[in-house]
Amino acid sequence: MEDVGHSRRNMVEVALVMKMVHNLFKAWSGSRKKLNIGVISPYTAQVLAIKGKLGRRYNDLENFEVKVKSVDGFQGREEDIILISTGSALSMDSWQQANIN
Repeated sequence: MEDVGHSRRNMVEVALVMKMVHNLFKAWSGSRKKLNIGVISPYTAQVLAIKGKLGRRYNDLENFEVKVKSVDGFQGREEDIILISTGSALSMDSWQQANIN
């Protein structure tokens, strides 16, 4: 884990998120069903690190979408699958903020 300004990122966790998204993609491949995956992090640096690794890898696929946003960015949204990337140990404040409906 490293601090980036006032934010945090954890590249090991970024790699784990990438592996999970890839496994979900492999399981979905060949399906005609729409699959929306959301990746949420309370830290801007973690969001940017995940977006940077993800790149445009899944952008041009029909019915398979990955969105990476901060907790506030997902407020009021629904996805089929949500992955939460904390970037570090999650504090009580982060848990309360992550409790989105």
